[in-house]
Amino acid sequence: MINIKEDFLVDYEQQNPNGVKSIKVLFQKIAPYETKYNKDCSEFTVAEIINFYKSLCSTSFYTMKNTNGFLKAYTSYCIKNNLVKDGQNHYTEISDELLNNCLNYILWNSKIITRKELEHLLYNNDSWLKNPVDKFIIYAL
Repeated sequence: MINIKEDFLVDYEQQNPNGVKSIKVLFQKIAPYETKYNKDCSEFTVAEIINFYKSLCSTSFYTMKNTNGFLKAYTSYCIKNNLVKDGQNHYTEISDELLNNCLNYILWNSKIITRKELEHLLYNNDSWLKNPVDKFIIYAL
């Protein structure tokens, strides 16, 4: 299937030269799952797709949407070339709600802190920042 991925990238690059690097990275991330399931990602079931998406630990809905769009385009390309056994593009079955369920909200929530939490981190006696200039820069951001 490596050759079909390379063919897809050549074809995709003609239409959208900016997305090729992202797709290459995506193919690298999905490779262990292709090995695990012993099939190309174009033949993944919805459950296998969801499992892969959750493993990405993404905190961005739009990143997940783009990932699904890339894999949907790749699977369509494979179907067009008669490489998908069941002839179905299961990526089209992934709704926005399913993508939202794949987001890592624990990680997302840990990135956002309140002003009080920031002040506590900067100004308590055991603060990890000792330099007042560094404290000011962090507070100003």
